[in-house]
Amino acid sequence: MSGITAILDNAARALSAEQLGVEVTGHNLANVNTKGYSRQSVDYVTAYPEPSPWGPLGRGVKVQGIERAFDPFITARLNDKSSLLADYQTRSAALQQVATFFNETQDGGLNDLLSQFFAAWHDLANNPTGAGERQTLLSRGLNLAEAVNSRADQLVQERLSLLQQVGPTIDEINSHSARIAELTREIVESEANGHTANDLRDQRDLEIAKLSELVGVRTYTTGDGNLSVTLPNGLPLVQGVLSWNLTYQLSPADTVELIWQGPGGINESIPAGQLTGGKLAALIQTRDELIPKYQQDLDQLARDIITAINNQHSQGVGLELFSQTTGTY
Repeated sequence: MSGITAILDNAARALSAEQLGVEVTGHNLANVNTKGYSRQSVDYVTAYPEPSPWGPLGRGVKVQGIERAFDPFITARLNDKSSLLADYQTRSAALQQVATFFNETQDGGLNDLLSQFFAAWHDLANNPTGAGERQTLLSRGLNLAEAVNSRADQLVQERLSLLQQVGPTIDEINSHSARIAELTREIVESEANGHTANDLRDQRDLEIAKLSELVGVRTYTTGDGNLSVTLPNGLPLVQGVLSWNLTYQLSPADTVELIWQGPGGINESIPAGQLTGGKLAALIQTRDELIPKYQQDLDQLARDIITAINNQHSQGVGLELFSQTTGTY
């Protein structure tokens, strides 16, 4: 091919390639506010030359494909950090709620009630027979006991609140896993002709990002569009076009036991310590590890007060001669 025909052929090929470029640019502009969308660009290459007496003669331009601006390394790092952020935010919200139970900046704080309680003991020691001092001590003792019991109940309710979030969070994880597997199937089918399914890959990456906020995961991709998503301990949530579910139950010790439901009816327990990052790990570990420490500290405070008061009280005498004083706990 030579002469005017070659010139027209090159021009037609160039116009076709540039028209595709304009269409891709329009697609980018239309999706400027689409969450998870990656900017796309046309990969132009020179057309295969044809031989001539003067050597290979260029035949213009052709489109190699349409690529998306995507860095798998940066995306993986971003998902890891998003997972940790979701973990910290969930823990922070729960612990901030716990902190309100022990607010010492307002009247009625434990420190204030303890001070009033022991001040009443001091007043009674100065006037052991005073009916007013006795009544004040009784009243302040009841106030302190009610405050301790109230905070104990609040901690129980906070654990219940966290437990009520575990089930819906697991449902979201299972939903995202199933969607990732479905998108993988669509990607494999779409890319069978050798062209990359950019928009489908964007949707899958967005699902992975959402999943990472709920639970820490690792992703592994292959060249044919398949992908695997695993928990930090290696148990898979997604393997190619298949997905596996999580569920939970309460153990005899009243802790959340996370269970992976694998193929063939396999159920495998996942220790809470093997979860790293994500909302689910924060919910379980805050409920079963952090809040119980506050409960233990509060119980120990109550025991120490009771023991100290009973020990001191048992060394005293009654108002009437030869009467006994008793204390029990």
